[in-house]
Amino acid sequence: MSFAGNLKTVSFGDVLQLLSTGRKTGALVLSRPQRGKKIFFRNGDIIAALSDPPTDEERLGQLLLRRGQLNAADLERALKRQKSTNRKLGHVLVDLGILSRDAVTGALRMQVEEVVYGVFGWPDGEFRFVDGESPDASQILVDLNALNAMMEGARRFDEYAEIAHSLPSEETVLRMSPSPYMKEPEIILSAEDVDILSAIDGSRTLGEVVASGSYGEFAASRSLFKLLSSHLVEPCPEVAGRTRRLAEEEEIYPLIYKLYVHALRAVQKVLVDQLGDCGQRAFFRLPEMCGDDPAHVTACLVDAQDANGPTTFRERIGRISSPVRLHRVLSTAGHLLGEGLRLVEDMLGPRWRAAVVNEMNKELSLLMAQKRDLADRYDVQTEFSAALKEN
Repeated sequence: MSFAGNLKTVSFGDVLQLLSTGRKTGALVLSRPQRGKKIFFRNGDIIAALSDPPTDEERLGQLLLRRGQLNAADLERALKRQKSTNRKLGHVLVDLGILSRDAVTGALRMQVEEVVYGVFGWPDGEFRFVDGESPDASQILVDLNALNAMMEGARRFDEYAEIAHSLPSEETVLRMSPSPYMKEPEIILSAEDVDILSAIDGSRTLGEVVASGSYGEFAASRSLFKLLSSHLVEPCPEVAGRTRRLAEEEEIYPLIYKLYVHALRAVQKVLVDQLGDCGQRAFFRLPEMCGDDPAHVTACLVDAQDANGPTTFRERIGRISSPVRLHRVLSTAGHLLGEGLRLVEDMLGPRWRAAVVNEMNKELSLLMAQKRDLADRYDVQTEFSAALKEN
């Protein structure tokens, strides 16, 4: 049996369940930009998994270091032998007597689990199942129940999403609390917690602390949540306000860009669908109708055809004075969208304008919901709604 699809429409958990209950043997190949994974099955169970490129959490040597089963000197010795013999690292570790085969197999099982669990965080990605494909003969195989992996992966993803939502931004500088206030009389710290705690020095940001940890992003985020909730760690008060503003600024302008580009594409589509080249030419003349726009923000929003669009937008708005930047960008983008809707009404009639506005509201409701608090705080929703209602 061979099948293919996209994780946007079929969840990874459903794919695992199908392969497990169907007792399939073969390889599940998953890919998204600059990322790929291959998971091997035998009679519905997972026996091996590869990631390209592997993250630190998925590298066998790093995993063994984090678990305290291997020291840096032995890992370096094993890697040199691996390079000269071109054998798998697990085999080299056994050959050198550094680890037993059982210890390597246990570590490989954890490595396979990390590769599999990582897919649960993918918002999309192509997949295809190749019936009968087997891993390389030199691969040490494991035995992992796919349904158990499905449940644990989903649990991890839900927990990580909740933790990530509760943590401050990655740019927040953290410090040890000078006067910790703890609700519990005793707090038990794991090795992961101690590792993260030792990285907090009052100058590193949350993102830098997570990256410095030796247990991986999931464990680091979980430890930070625990330390912050226990009031052992806190954001540095002298930089927290500035950090929050900078972090929000990094989020708010991409949101504005995405919001108005999506809306303007709806305007462009109806003009081109109904009027062809005439509608296309009229659409691209919209920036001329917006008057004073020295940063050429409107031209960037109208001509957002390539992957560099967000970068170009950020560069152009950077020319606007900081105290008035947000107001100027929102008013300029709103004026542009209002002119676009007015153009639709002038060329096609009020019925088409109403149809376009209705389509925008449907398509963009999810986008706004993802950043609702941020959008409300900076009046993005208000300004956008005003542009839609403008006569």
